[in-house]
Amino acid sequence: MRRGIGLAVLVIGCGGGAEPAGIAPLAEEPAYAVVLSDYASTAIAMVRADGTAVDDRWVTSGTVSPGLVAALSGDVAIPSAGIGDGTLWLLDRFRTDVLTRIEVPSGEVLGQVRTHDAAGGEGAWSSNPHDVALVADDLAWISRFEANLDPAAPELERGNDLYAIDPSSMARRGMRIGFEQYDVEVAGADGSRATAHARPSSIVRLGDVLVVGLARLTGAFDGAGEGAIVEVSLASHATRLIALEGLHDCARVVPAGERVIVGCAGFGDAATKRATAGIVVVELVDGRAEVTQTLRFGEHEQLPLASQGVVHLEGDRVLALGWGSLDPVAGDQLFEIDLATATSAEIARSAGPFELGAPLFDATQDLALVPDGSRGLRRFVRHDDGSWTEMDAVELAPDLALPVRHIARL
Repeated sequence: MRRGIGLAVLVIGCGGGAEPAGIAPLAEEPAYAVVLSDYASTAIAMVRADGTAVDDRWVTSGTVSPGLVAALSGDVAIPSAGIGDGTLWLLDRFRTDVLTRIEVPSGEVLGQVRTHDAAGGEGAWSSNPHDVALVADDLAWISRFEANLDPAAPELERGNDLYAIDPSSMARRGMRIGFEQYDVEVAGADGSRATAHARPSSIVRLGDVLVVGLARLTGAFDGAGEGAIVEVSLASHATRLIALEGLHDCARVVPAGERVIVGCAGFGDAATKRATAGIVVVELVDGRAEVTQTLRFGEHEQLPLASQGVVHLEGDRVLALGWGSLDPVAGDQLFEIDLATATSAEIARSAGPFELGAPLFDATQDLALVPDGSRGLRRFVRHDDGSWTEMDAVELAPDLALPVRHIARL
């Protein structure tokens, strides 16, 4: 068993009484972790490959002492690509700015590290960590979504970058790979000029490089720069911008075997969003990440605008979400999309808008697990003929009344 660093944890249930100090060992190895959250408090469920719970509230918002955080906040994420090192990594995002590692299944807290220097007050800069990629036992890179607007900020406190930590000691390594050179000037909602910062988000390793998705949004989120991803050399830390012309908000990158799928959500009103949304395939060509396929929703009016939560299914097929609407009320939709033929098939929809989370597909079981804020963890089996059948949904910690938001591999 790995040795912890002396961080004691007291976990208090969301909306319930105090639980015993520490995190109880799991009775079996889970396959996935699930985030339940109402954006004020959070619970982490650990589930089997079929989506059923090993423990539906293994870690919850509560008190941590002593340490960097008093509790899990309501804005917690799990690394998007899965780390695969036998631990649970939790990214506490905006205004908390902490990475936590917990050994699975023992529950031993291996450590916490703040993703920038000293904590600040409400008005202080938040690094807002979005994703993490483990590249060696003593090196992981964290994407820091927020730029520090203080011109006097030290080099390591500038954000808008990849930031190095040592997972073996849970300490900051004093290294960053800045993306500020990829900031662009754009028009804001009122027509004035504003900076769309690079805003690195999800990270996928592809051979000897990292592929990093950029949101490229202004501070007020009222303007967007041209879509892009960044290739980062693991050997030299050199970066290279790969422009995705005509697309916007390309923050989501996901693994697809020896390829990477990029989801560009688009930006603007309904027409502009469709025109700037797309799904891009990236492959290594002579050791360099290159775009090999692009589907633009603006060029395929027959397709639903399903550019959210993209995950790889098989070959040229992906699963993707289309958001619903508040007026008129319409639910989200889950689609299978064939990038080669620009065709789609609806698999499911939610009761209301903004309830579905990015799916997880297990090719070994032909099973898709889909977070649904009102129904729990929904399960869909894909058959040999390409059709889908929905199984019973799995309710997770219903007494906590926390919607299921996100599922990820460990």
